[in-house]
Amino acid sequence: MHKGLDDFMRKLNIAFNRLVIAMVVAGGLIGSSLIGIFAKNGPHILGIHVISVLGFALSGVLGIWLLWGVVRSGRL
Repeated sequence: MHKGLDDFMRKLNIAFNRLVIAMVVAGGLIGSSLIGIFAKNGPHILGIHVISVLGFALSGVLGIWLLWGVVRSGRL
């Protein structure tokens, strides 16, 4: 096996994991925004659809988790 290939694969795996989490966060934010704009029926809190609020909250938690992982690794 080639020297340094394991380290490269580990770093590549971490990068792709971060990319996937970032895409899930972006998708959650966009989806929650669309639900908030277009949902007319269903439960609302202060005029905002409940599913939209839950989507924003989940995306926020995942985004903070991703940011924490990047800051913790020291590669910001």
